[in-house]
Amino acid sequence: MKKLSDLIKEAREESAEDFISIIKKADELISDELRGLSRIRIMGRLVYLPPRGNAIVVGDLHGDLKSLEHILNESQFMEKALNEEETYIVFLGDYGDRGIRSPDVYHVILSLKILFPEKVILLQGNHEGPSDLL
Repeated sequence: MKKLSDLIKEAREESAEDFISIIKKADELISDELRGLSRIRIMGRLVYLPPRGNAIVVGDLHGDLKSLEHILNESQFMEKALNEEETYIVFLGDYGDRGIRSPDVYHVILSLKILFPEKVILLQGNHEGPSDLL
């Protein structure tokens, strides 16, 4: 399984075509969630997590890849998710829009969603745009 350092390196070096592929895969997963085709329970605009385990809540990264890397290292999310612990990470939106590393932040977050589809929850922030534009 990939390490965080691998995800960061890929985010900085992957081609546009590979990044588009990641976006499409993550979009499929999220679309399945919204249609009720995954184990993540969504009702309206609410996401329900099991009442056990831990949730890491991350908000307003605004393209700050260093902070994302620090949060993932300190929380040991990937290690816990790999060990099938009841650990979830909830991103509250506002992933990019400021820093020069905004695409890298999206790359890492979407890669996490692909690696751990039922442990990574992505919410729409006020900087992601209205749903009719997504």
